[in-house]
Amino acid sequence: VIYRAGLSCNIIEGIIWAFDWEKEETFENNFHLGQEICLNKHIFIRAGYKTGPSSVSGGLGIMLKPVRIDYSIFSHPVLGGTQIFSFIMEW
Repeated sequence: VIYRAGLSCNIIEGIIWAFDWEKEETFENNFHLGQEICLNKHIFIRAGYKTGPSSVSGGLGIMLKPVRIDYSIFSHPVLGGTQIFSFIMEW
């Protein structure tokens, strides 16, 4: 069983902050903190940090409806860097 709770806020126009907590029954608590900055209505920059194991992440999103393209990279103390590229169509 995994328990999760989180919240996000948009205090300044174009900047979103997010925080969440995650607890698996057999593991310690994990916390995630992230930020998304909207450069314009099509381009987004993202950054994040998480505990257990500690890692940082960053990314870029491009939204040209109906297509969304996301790129992210994150670090892991044992596994090293991982990159993810996604292409999403929404209709």
